[in-house]
Amino acid sequence: MPHPDDEAVFCSGLLKKLTENDISVKLITLTSGEKSTLVFGLEPGDDLASTRKIEQKNSCEILGITDYEVLTIPDGGLKSKEREVKDIISRQIDIFKPSHVVSLEPDGIYGHPDHIALSKFVSEIVVNPIKLLYVTIPPFKEKRPVSKMSEKSAINPITPEFCLELKNTETKAKIASLRAHRTQFGAFDSNSQAFGFFQATKLLDHEYFTYR
Repeated sequence: MPHPDDEAVFCSGLLKKLTENDISVKLITLTSGEKSTLVFGLEPGDDLASTRKIEQKNSCEILGITDYEVLTIPDGGLKSKEREVKDIISRQIDIFKPSHVVSLEPDGIYGHPDHIALSKFVSEIVVNPIKLLYVTIPPFKEKRPVSKMSEKSAINPITPEFCLELKNTETKAKIASLRAHRTQFGAFDSNSQAFGFFQATKLLDHEYFTYR
């Protein structure tokens, strides 16, 4: 994933399902998300990067993930670090030897350049017999949200091939995981800024995927 909280938003239900079934998971987060403009609850003098690393740790504990890393590629700079990022991906695959790699679909869901760059790099590194699973979102009527940082004016996430319907326990874990990323989501309730997106996409009790 590009930033702390991306795992919570897009695939925390899947991650919880995997760990509860004793399937090994390793979560690699490429940046510490230090350039986020969302800073709910951040106290004066607090360092956002350090805080977000703690939030990632708390999210992983909720999801049952014990093997994770938050790296220090500059937030917003993945595209300019192609060789370094590809080396990281290749090294992690050599170490962990996964059957599947999960990453964001090519438009990065909403166009963030880090999302797009990481999706591209992962797709170029992951080859058979390893399966690449893209996280995506379903079509919805409203105009798709586009990041202010996006280098693309139109965002068209890949249509999902299948939907994972989350059990109640997985939905509860997902909400707790989102709340763990407090600087990004605040208390995460019906008054939260992000709540409408989760309602529109039904992402609190469903997650969406397609194979490359």
